[in-house]
Amino acid sequence: MPRIADYSIITDHVRTFQGSTTEEWNFGVIIDTHSASHGVFMCRLHITQQLQDLNMRFFLNGRQIFRFPEENKGRDIFTIHEIINPNHLRRGTNTFTVVVEGNGAGRINFSDAFVMFQRDI
Repeated sequence: MPRIADYSIITDHVRTFQGSTTEEWNFGVIIDTHSASHGVFMCRLHITQQLQDLNMRFFLNGRQIFRFPEENKGRDIFTIHEIINPNHLRRGTNTFTVVVEGNGAGRINFSDAFVMFQRDI
């Protein structure tokens, strides 16, 4: 059976994070997804105000997949890509969560998030 790459969009809107907060998105994955294979998470982060004592953690279905550094010395744009362990991505509905923690300052725009995965056709 042939295997191809596919993707699912988590969000294509900009969400601005300032201070400690949590945000969740639900997204679907096709039923013929090969969940025993690695996936790839990607997103865009734009630091619009210098970060101090803040970090972001990214979760997929309750499992941490990435952590963004606590301090950044300037205003930068990053494209994040992170390999997802097998079986973290589920067939059907998945939950992606961003947790911003810390007592510091800063502002981060989060956008254009999606997950790539393999599926059998």
